Amino acid sequence: EIGVMPGVKPHLKVYALPGQRGSTVMQGLDSLAARLTEYKQAGAVFAKWRSPLVIDEANGQPSDFVIEANMTDLARYALICQDVGLVPIVEPDVSMAGTHTLEAAVAINTK
Repeated sequence: EIGVMPGVKPHLKVYALPGQRGSTVMQGLDSLAARLTEYKQAGAVFAKWRSPLVIDEANGQPSDFVIEANMTDLARYALICQDVGLVPIVEPDVSMAGTHTLEAAVAINTK
């Protein structure tokens, strides 16, 4: 054995939040427990959920609402993972692409 542990990315599709100028959350929390149970039975030991945040200063994104929605989803995902016995990898996915400054990136990453 070489020590490699299998994991899974259980999110489904990106969903654009209405009224949030293109900012998104991931779909799939409603059926997550059932899917994670299957993945665990197949040998997975960890899971990683995407939480994409794009910095768009011109449109005021990500808004506090978008950040809170994504972080709430990450917390729910982590609880469900732990409940079925998988290790959750919790990492907001802040895009480095764009014309924002380093200071703006730091501000979003530390909210």
